[in-house]
Amino acid sequence: MSIQIINVASNISLSVSNSGNIYQLNNPDANSTITLPLPSNGFNSTFIGNNSSNYTYNFTTQSGVIIKYTSPDIGASATITATGSSVSITGMIGNEYYLSSDGYNYFLFEVTLSTTGITPGTYGDATNVPQIMFDANGRAIAVNNIPIAFPTTSISVTGTDITMSGNTGTAITNATLNPTGVTAGTYNNSNVSVTPFTIDAKGRITSTGTPVTITPSWSSITSKPTTLSGYGITDAAPISYPTFTGTVTIPTLSVTGNSTLSSTTISGTLSLQQTLELANISNTTASGTITFNLLSGAILYYTSPATGNWTLNITGNSTTTLNSVMSIGQSTTLVFLNTNGSNAYYQTGLQIDGTTITPKWLSGMTASGNSNAIDVYSITIIKTSNATYTVLESQTTFS
Repeated sequence: MSIQIINVASNISLSVSNSGNIYQLNNPDANSTITLPLPSNGFNSTFIGNNSSNYTYNFTTQSGVIIKYTSPDIGASATITATGSSVSITGMIGNEYYLSSDGYNYFLFEVTLSTTGITPGTYGDATNVPQIMFDANGRAIAVNNIPIAFPTTSISVTGTDITMSGNTGTAITNATLNPTGVTAGTYNNSNVSVTPFTIDAKGRITSTGTPVTITPSWSSITSKPTTLSGYGITDAAPISYPTFTGTVTIPTLSVTGNSTLSSTTISGTLSLQQTLELANISNTTASGTITFNLLSGAILYYTSPATGNWTLNITGNSTTTLNSVMSIGQSTTLVFLNTNGSNAYYQTGLQIDGTTITPKWLSGMTASGNSNAIDVYSITIIKTSNATYTVLESQTTFS
């Protein structure tokens, strides 16, 4: 017959086949019931209190009585403390109960450990060692804390790295790192120079060098300024859209090849000896709607004979309106040259930024085509308010 160790966590009923088993009383609830089988000669079981707090269990028998014996300690005499068909046990962890039967009744022996007089707690710490006394049964019956006697010895350390002194058993608070010869202070807090330094194998800075000026390559510099003011320049004009007021004196300018100024504003009188103006020449036939991009040049010349009448739409360019290019009070003059063959075609409409404009013609005339000739349309635009213009137009024929 095998012996089993069984946890008792609730009410249980035992059978004759449970003889010889060991039960751990682990039910924290009070008044749990252990029901015994009919008395059988030789039946025995052991119960061990394993609760972390006080417990109560009730043993009941279906026949005969249960006689409970209690012993105050191992080896002490036992006395009868309860008799009946139901007997209760109470206690804490460590109590043991031995149950046996003679075939008529049950005998329950309760063994409790008596106190030893030791105060429960933790003994021993960083400065004390516990001294324990045991009895003949191996139980601790006395515990005392014995102070640890540390010998007092003076300590003095003078090395290349650290200096300190003191006594054993007391804290040393004067440990000091030896100077390395480096002047204390903040290094490398400048954005124009860097100080090199030497580090030994222990991670200490042992020497510093002469500051080295930082000279980064121009291409490696990020977030460079894009304006004159960004560079701190206050006595120059931007190359795009410069504005001059008052009297401006320009020294002798010598230019080899072509020189182009784009969208330059001059307040005052500009005196020039001569200029060369861009003429956009296109081998295109006039008809439908012709887009005149003023920002590409003020002269547009179609060299192929026109194939129909046309409307001229004047704008800045494909992404810029003329209205955004011109300020109120500004004017511009542009010229469109159309080539006619045997059929005479002419301008029948005028637009600015896609909006129809009615021009005022020279001497009240209206446009008309001329065969085998070049008709020149001269158009002066004056901006009088937002998207509002006075347009003066004339036509001249060359044949």
